[in-house]
Amino acid sequence: MTPQSQDRSRRRATSDAEPPSVSRLRDGALILPIAGLALFCPPLLALFASDLSLFGAPLIVCYVFAVWAALIILARRLARLLAQFHGGGRQDIDL
Repeated sequence: MTPQSQDRSRRRATSDAEPPSVSRLRDGALILPIAGLALFCPPLLALFASDLSLFGAPLIVCYVFAVWAALIILARRLARLLAQFHGGGRQDIDL
């Protein structure tokens, strides 16, 4: 191969690859449900199963709802960022 053809193939390979930020967002979208499962594992929940209360609610209930809300917020943020990178946005589906 000539140096010019090597340069062209190298440019083509880099232009076909996704930007690093898109791949990081996809990795985050893959890791988020796994992290959610890990945060709701019984050994971790057992750490919060105590007689303590926060604003009158048991600590374990506060933990479950805080983690649940954080997962929803992070999933929404990831979905919006991925939609921006793919030029999408909200697409209505006709049923």
